[in-house]
Amino acid sequence: IENKYYGVDFSRVLDVDRAYIKCVLFDLQALWYERLPLESLINRENERNPIVTYNEALINSTLLSIEADAYAVEETETKKLTVKYYVSATPIVFVFKLSVATAEQLSLQLIVPLWRTVLLLDSQKRSLKAILEKKDAELEQYRLEGAVLKRTTVQTSRFNEEEFERCYLDQDERTITREDRTILQLLTRLTHRHHLKQAVHFVDPITVAASVVQSPGGQSCSGSPGASPNKRKKRKRRVIPGIYPISKFPELADQQ
Repeated sequence: IENKYYGVDFSRVLDVDRAYIKCVLFDLQALWYERLPLESLINRENERNPIVTYNEALINSTLLSIEADAYAVEETETKKLTVKYYVSATPIVFVFKLSVATAEQLSLQLIVPLWRTVLLLDSQKRSLKAILEKKDAELEQYRLEGAVLKRTTVQTSRFNEEEFERCYLDQDERTITREDRTILQLLTRLTHRHHLKQAVHFVDPITVAASVVQSPGGQSCSGSPGASPNKRKKRKRRVIPGIYPISKFPELADQQ
């Protein structure tokens, strides 16, 4: 908007059986915000532009559904955001009178969602790294048992976590700031990640999925129905090269 980057979001929320429309504007420096009842927005727009009949269906099909055709920001005592759509060649305009968001609104609308997203991506990355290392161990076991890969075009080297991390950091070395490294350090330690997840009420979907395969008593749900655990034969533990205790994999400790 006017050669400046903004993030714009419109949403509908219910509060005590009353619908509200929420507009959020963000430019990486500050957050502006307006929240008003749905009927108030309809009445305001009908008074401002009596040529168009504003109603709930129109708001649902434009403001809450599709990308606007044009945006304009006017600096007033606060900020005025004008949003324009075209419906059957008819211009449909909404005007929002935004105020600077409070610290609580900034946290709710931006900081907490960003941290949840960072934690989700970090959890996905750790899970993928664990899968790659397990796959390497599986392939090594096949090799020890005599398997030979004939199609060398799909052959890969063993996954090296240190090289993987260093590769991406080295590429962006000039753009990584001290603050960026602070965030990375927060994600490195298990205790820090645990505290962050508690602070932003983050539920790790990978952890939840892993817990589904466990019975209430903590035993695996696999096995024959009705079989007595006491009668099961103890299987000799097999040592597979490349498989390490849980302490080797912080992401598995997270799930535990």
